[in-house]
Amino acid sequence: MRVPRARRVAERPRERLAARGPASLTDAELVAVILDTGLPGATALDVAQAVIAHCGGLAGLAGDFGISVDEAP
Repeated sequence: MRVPRARRVAERPRERLAARGPASLTDAELVAVILDTGLPGATALDVAQAVIAHCGGLAGLAGDFGISVDEAP
């Protein structure tokens, strides 16, 4: 989902993370914060959603990095 440039700063994932903590963000928004930037024609959130979908979900993404979701802090 493309986010309009006019979106208020307080609604951006990084700012919400700082203000309200990680529980206030979706998995895709947290991954977007880690990615920090998108690609031409795609926001970081677009890329994060595509990566999560490609990996079959967050557990699949974690598994691609050798992390067990049960072991994650």
